[in-house]
Amino acid sequence: MALQIATDPSILNQVEWRDLERIMAEVFEALGFRTTPTRGAKDGGKDIILESRHDGSRRMIYVEIKHWCSTKKVGCRPLREFSEVIMRDQVSGLLF
Repeated sequence: MALQIATDPSILNQVEWRDLERIMAEVFEALGFRTTPTRGAKDGGKDIILESRHDGSRRMIYVEIKHWCSTKKVGCRPLREFSEVIMRDQVSGLLF
């Protein structure tokens, strides 16, 4: 499915938000990350937790996915809230 989306991004309009999170988790796993999808609701402000080891240190990255129609835009508030989660949990990075 990820390859189909890469070839034709309009397919995203047909993908449910939770399925998109699952697809992205699979993509990150294929890239070598250990992935932990969070619950669909009350997820603590993140959709996927990525873990990797580099030079002996463990790194954790939070991923927040917004699956909105192309006619809608993600405002500043979700990004600000996500940044607050990153600072609170003191993780290595974020992907929004």
